[in-house]
Amino acid sequence: MIHRARILILWSLLALLVAPASAQKSGLEFGFPSGLGLDSIDPGEVEGYDFSWTRREGEDRGLRLGLTLAFEELDGERGVEQDGLNAMQTRSDTKEVSRSLGLRLQKLFLTDDRRGVRGVFGVGPMASYSKNEETTGSSDGSVFNQLYSRTWQVGLAWDLGVEWALVPQVSIGARYGWMFVYRNQSQDSRSEYLDSEVTRRAYVESDGLVLASRGSGELVATIWF
Repeated sequence: MIHRARILILWSLLALLVAPASAQKSGLEFGFPSGLGLDSIDPGEVEGYDFSWTRREGEDRGLRLGLTLAFEELDGERGVEQDGLNAMQTRSDTKEVSRSLGLRLQKLFLTDDRRGVRGVFGVGPMASYSKNEETTGSSDGSVFNQLYSRTWQVGLAWDLGVEWALVPQVSIGARYGWMFVYRNQSQDSRSEYLDSEVTRRAYVESDGLVLASRGSGELVATIWF
């Protein structure tokens, strides 16, 4: 029974791969940071993974609804050493947690198919939110620092890329993205000196228009159905 089930699944996957492509079709896209090195004005920003639903209407038009997710949690140690008359050595434990969420809706325009390869241009509205929290505590517990920042932005995003149809139901490709957005960001820092019972707090907020690339480019795989 198990052997028959495996054969059925294998034939189903084979039928999916060789099924003829339709002029109207839907698919799931998976985007991964490529690290190809396109400069961004946000070099320290955590790059996320894209999950998109895409719809093709005919040979040269389409629609994409995308979700970008990113999460990073880092534990480390920070040390300072000073030689000379006022020699000193300090060590502190650090923890940094970053999260981000982005949404975008894009109209797609495609070039003519040339041996399974075509260019893809997408443009449409986007919105995203990210936050970062970094904590640092001295080894003796006398100092505790906390830095909290958050950023939200809304505006226009566009992508330029290429896709290659491996088989009618599977394609791979690469793309770069840019955005022109209104961005609001804030940073709140707090330091506690437990020995002297002193707490210091600083707060900064800024906003404005930003033109930037969205990360360093993506590698994309799409499954059509």
